[in-house]
Amino acid sequence: ARLDHATRRALAQIQLNRIVSASEPADFTSQAREYYAANPDKYTRPEQIRVQHILVSTKTRTEAEAQERAEMVKSLVESSDKAFAELADEYSDDTSVTKNHGNLGFFARGKMVKPFDDAAFALETPGDVTGPVKTGFGYHVIELLERREARPIPFEAVSRAIIEEQKSKHRSKVVSAEFDRLSKLEGIEVDQEAIESLVFRTQFPGRPPQQPTANKTDAN
Repeated sequence: ARLDHATRRALAQIQLNRIVSASEPADFTSQAREYYAANPDKYTRPEQIRVQHILVSTKTRTEAEAQERAEMVKSLVESSDKAFAELADEYSDDTSVTKNHGNLGFFARGKMVKPFDDAAFALETPGDVTGPVKTGFGYHVIELLERREARPIPFEAVSRAIIEEQKSKHRSKVVSAEFDRLSKLEGIEVDQEAIESLVFRTQFPGRPPQQPTANKTDAN
């Protein structure tokens, strides 16, 4: 019975593959290009900035002490001959300072806590400094290093993923249409749970269905 069941499922899968292959459009790349052109927002790298910061923690200081120290650090950043990285090494309480010297690299909006995010993105010109900015970590002095404007991701960089997505959508559409056709044939009794299980296996080959079907007659 198990062998017969496995054989029928394998033959059904082969038949589905044949139906899908026979109905595939000649050129998925053209479809992918059309989809890419119709969804520019989905394939755009967001605006990013690169900043460096010095954190004055409030964990070992009172709010007043931390704010006063942060204001002093900002004055040093604006007037000292020392580079920002040197001042970060000397004054920052950020545990990552020994590795990055205060440089946080590029990030898009929403990647940092909101007060820091808002203050950093408000900076316009490389070299602009803001602070002290209060967050849950303490007070930050922030300097803008570089800004990258939002720009489209080249089609070539995402074409493979879009083509695979279009193939998956096409397969799902064809399989659904075939199940609909079979369900309307005279004398056919539909086992919806078995159908959903097969659809899942078709769309996600190699992954077990979330709710295995037991004691059911497969729809063929």
